[in-house]
Amino acid sequence: MTHVFKGKGPWIVLITFFVLDWGTALAQLGVKPVNTASDNIIPPSPEAAALARYAAVPVGLYTGTPQVSIPLWELKEGDITVPVSLSYHAAGNKVEEIASRTGLGWTLNAGGIVTRTIMGEADEYGYSGFINFSMHHAPMDILAGTAAERFPVLHGLEDCEADAQPDQFSFNFGGYTGKFAFNWNQTLDMAQKIDVSSERRITVRPVGLNTDPMSTSFIQAWEITTDDGMKYLFEAQESVRITSQSGMFYPCRYDRPRVTGWYLTRITSPLGHVVMFEYTPYDLQYMLRSSETASHREGWEPANTDISYETMATSGKYLSRIVTGSGASILLKNSSQPRTDLPGYNTLYSLGEIEVLDRDGKRIRAFANSYTNSTGRLTLESIQELGSAGTLTVKPPHRFVYTGTLPSLGGLPTVKINNQDHWGFANNNTEPTLLPTYRFTRWDGTPVNYAGASREPSGAVGGGILTKIIYPAGGSTTFDYEPHVYSYVGSTRIEKTYETVTKGVSVSHQSTTSSEASVRQFTQKLFTVPQEAIAEAGHKPFTFTFTGSYCSFPPGINEAGLGPSAWIEDLSGNVIRHFSYSSSAQTKSAELSFTDLRPGQQYYLVASTLGNPCTNGGRDGSTASVTWLEKTENVLSNSKIAGGLRISKITDHDGISTANDIVRRFDYTMLDGQEVVSSGVIAAIPQYEFETRVHEGDDNSPVLNPKDYISRISNSVVALGNTQGSHIGYRQVNVFHGINGEGGKTESFFTSFDTSPDNIVTQVPFPPASSYDHSRGLLVKQIDYKYETAGVFKAVRMIENKYDSVPVIKKIPAYKIGLAITGGGPFGEGFIERYAIGGYTYNLAFRPMVSSRETLFDENGHTFVTRKALAFDAARQFVISETERTSEGKSLVTEYRYPWQYTPGAAPFIQQLVQRHILSPVIESVTRETSQDGSQRVVAAKYYQFDTFGNNILPSRQLTFGATSAVTDFRASVSNNGAFDDRYYRETIKYDRYNNAGKPEQVTTPGDVVTAYLWGYDNSLPVAKIFNAAIDRCAYAGFESANKGNWSYIDAPDNYSTDARTGKRSFKGIVSASLQSGSYVVSLWARGSGSIKVNGSWQAVSATWTRYQWTLSGPRELTIEANGNLIDDVRLHPAEAHMKTYTYDASGSMTSATDENHITAFYQYDGLGRLVTVKDEEGNIVKHNQYQYKN
Repeated sequence: MTHVFKGKGPWIVLITFFVLDWGTALAQLGVKPVNTASDNIIPPSPEAAALARYAAVPVGLYTGTPQVSIPLWELKEGDITVPVSLSYHAAGNKVEEIASRTGLGWTLNAGGIVTRTIMGEADEYGYSGFINFSMHHAPMDILAGTAAERFPVLHGLEDCEADAQPDQFSFNFGGYTGKFAFNWNQTLDMAQKIDVSSERRITVRPVGLNTDPMSTSFIQAWEITTDDGMKYLFEAQESVRITSQSGMFYPCRYDRPRVTGWYLTRITSPLGHVVMFEYTPYDLQYMLRSSETASHREGWEPANTDISYETMATSGKYLSRIVTGSGASILLKNSSQPRTDLPGYNTLYSLGEIEVLDRDGKRIRAFANSYTNSTGRLTLESIQELGSAGTLTVKPPHRFVYTGTLPSLGGLPTVKINNQDHWGFANNNTEPTLLPTYRFTRWDGTPVNYAGASREPSGAVGGGILTKIIYPAGGSTTFDYEPHVYSYVGSTRIEKTYETVTKGVSVSHQSTTSSEASVRQFTQKLFTVPQEAIAEAGHKPFTFTFTGSYCSFPPGINEAGLGPSAWIEDLSGNVIRHFSYSSSAQTKSAELSFTDLRPGQQYYLVASTLGNPCTNGGRDGSTASVTWLEKTENVLSNSKIAGGLRISKITDHDGISTANDIVRRFDYTMLDGQEVVSSGVIAAIPQYEFETRVHEGDDNSPVLNPKDYISRISNSVVALGNTQGSHIGYRQVNVFHGINGEGGKTESFFTSFDTSPDNIVTQVPFPPASSYDHSRGLLVKQIDYKYETAGVFKAVRMIENKYDSVPVIKKIPAYKIGLAITGGGPFGEGFIERYAIGGYTYNLAFRPMVSSRETLFDENGHTFVTRKALAFDAARQFVISETERTSEGKSLVTEYRYPWQYTPGAAPFIQQLVQRHILSPVIESVTRETSQDGSQRVVAAKYYQFDTFGNNILPSRQLTFGATSAVTDFRASVSNNGAFDDRYYRETIKYDRYNNAGKPEQVTTPGDVVTAYLWGYDNSLPVAKIFNAAIDRCAYAGFESANKGNWSYIDAPDNYSTDARTGKRSFKGIVSASLQSGSYVVSLWARGSGSIKVNGSWQAVSATWTRYQWTLSGPRELTIEANGNLIDDVRLHPAEAHMKTYTYDASGSMTSATDENHITAFYQYDGLGRLVTVKDEEGNIVKHNQYQYKN
């Protein structure tokens, strides 16, 4: 993992090359230790916090795709955090791509969505949806049975009256991604009817699903509950209406919109915190060319062509506001002008500004976006951070540089762009069509060539691609790209391209004077057909060419049949091909196949004329040749270009000197045998032609009369595959640190299509591929090298990962029904062969990593090996044990136990966790050491106990293994009805009390050391930390928020002043508290012109802020009367305790910290939240920061 820091300032950018390490794997797989006292409750100091603001630019090595991310803000509400960011996907832009509201290639990340791909009809849509069909039918009703039984089923499916293809749902929110679908279970119990694929244990529930087949309503919303008890509600619907001409591949289109997406509208945490998401509707409608088709009878007759158009009408939603339960919010504002880069009709605007507001509606921060249409689409030019309300502070913007343009779509009624390759990226096609060139050989050997489009990639960088980011601090990152290249299609190596030379044989004959004109003369040459002859694409291997010259005979002599000729004959005298002179064609040629001229066989090439006394003194002539191509040993290419782009180099510049540039170069080659080839793999070669049959004759005829056709279509009928969002994956990627690896290099090896291909059907009706992408893109090996000398590297570390050999997979059968014989004519059970069944499976799957081996190589050639292995639950969603083995033969096994693993009669708190779907916390972890002799001993253990606090269930105790030595008789809680082994456990922390927001108010550590916390700002931030005191014997009021800190006073506007010692407010009313018996210290800061009264005792106050303190013994009540004076920072705690207090601004940044000796440090920020000045309690400047940016 490599970190590169950009420039000097708070906008530091981090570039990370993603490699899955062991700690990351454990975190992703759900091993979640419970928060302990070591977790920070008090925020870090402002100085430390300023250094933690980074942006991340990861690179997905497997697909060669850099992904730029600009983090903007995190909106927090209790235990809910909503990050807001913009990200860029740099894989190249397709020519018909519609830019989002944040610009071409950019995505706003905030909230989440459930999307679906409708396969046939929407699943829940009445009688014709999959849910209804699957309730009454099984797959065997489609595949088996009598013709009488199958015909109504197949006819209904083909005619769009029913649907045997479940829709494909996916979700993406809060770090969770996955897929789900309805299955064939004949039940309406959604727990059994919905299959989910996720590496985390979640539940998915439809809201408002009407399963009455008479209903034509759609699912209103989705509720997803994650394994930590969070509930996510998705109910903002997005729908699409598609209308089109009927076509071969689009038989079912409906005028009524279908819901295709549900946006996140609400997050509810187990502690009751809420964040809500609001949306604004928009409309976008335009027409696009969906396909071009051509059908050739008998494969070669001139085509019947057709162009189909579809009208896409989207009723969408864009995020306009995020608001917390306590009132803080983020506004996402439109630009002032509507977009002009979109085709057709729309009501869309670009995202102009993101504004962050505090609970009082005041601006904390804003981010302004600037756009042009310079790339042919909406283009994000810059993002500038603006300061809080009332300030003029701004940062220099992030600026973005792009290269190339795409064809403009602005205002076009129809999207129709012809220069695109197989994958939709721009290429050099100049033909007015997308139908590729078609070559065919007739039954008589005649080649037929229909001109068409070139769909091959051009290899150009492409239009509108991000090439440079210039950061506010003056540094920059430059991206260099190159075309994707592949050498494998699935597991098949593509054919090499060799340099060729033209070879052949020729012969000529010129007539000589003869007394008899009828005497034929000839010259012949014997030749052998070589084994090495090859054919160019679309051509036969041999070309036979003849040219004749003919003079005039004397008058009265018949010329017919007397002209020059040429032919090829075998050794038996059989003529293979013959040409003779005619006045309309003196030169003739033909292509011959390997069946005409067989490799290794010998033939005569003959040129012939007649002896002719020509009156003009000339002579007849005949010239003939046979030519072919032969490969040389010079390889021109062992790979091919694919559409789109991959990263080739990233250069990080600090804005000061190019000598400091950090360069990373990416190489995508591997050693295949003895040959270096591209490691790129694609799923399939595009296929645009296929065989079909059409009934010809009377539509009412009782007899089927099918004829063979070759159909061509502009969209590949074969699925081109998808792997981690790309059409190509790389088996090996080599990253050089420094242009030549001066800083070392890393080799990474991945699984891809070669070992995990999709199941692709290449026949009508061409169903979707059965995808096995869950087994692709897995890092199986990584080797780190250090640089020795030019071109020489030495390995220093190797990581080898293994994944579950049997993936977690749920295969849902699906069936696309089409016609094998189209056209009119008879239908019915007697013509069941007219239907074509395309079966596939929708695979919901993932493959977790189960082991990793790390080998370290030292300078002396010694190796040090560490092996780690994971064991999972049956669903492979939770790690239940981790094993680490060393070279010495010892092993450490750590077992993890979760709430769901305990029996129903276990401890009540465990049952409550399960009931609330809080499944991920580890209740107990036990580590056992296994020696070489096989003996086991427990060497470490932790146990986490929960309890109910109000309506919340939260950690109450943490116990740690406390034996002085390893033991063999330890009892794990999962085998002891949830009870822990109190012989060996020692309590290390106890949470005695929480507030209603789930924040700890009192914590006890060994030695009965008690620490109390008081919370403010809507219970979101700690305002006091008290050592050696119980929470109900402490109080603190800084008068900054509605939280009164165990004091009682009247919260009225007239009782406050903006003249404060710390924070923004002080108080001038009466403050009181009830006390337990004991000795207390009361302190406060005051200023005024009179006296304050504390439990009846008067204290004159100074005109300037001054601290006053009292020690009280035995009172049951405490009352402080300000009497019109100002008081602030009112503390109460036992005499033996110590208190620290804190204040914050609206963004949560600490503005003051006062220690137990009442010494205060003050922190001041500019409008951008950057620390500017640190002052001591006397107002003296301790530290002052100035922020200056280059240029």
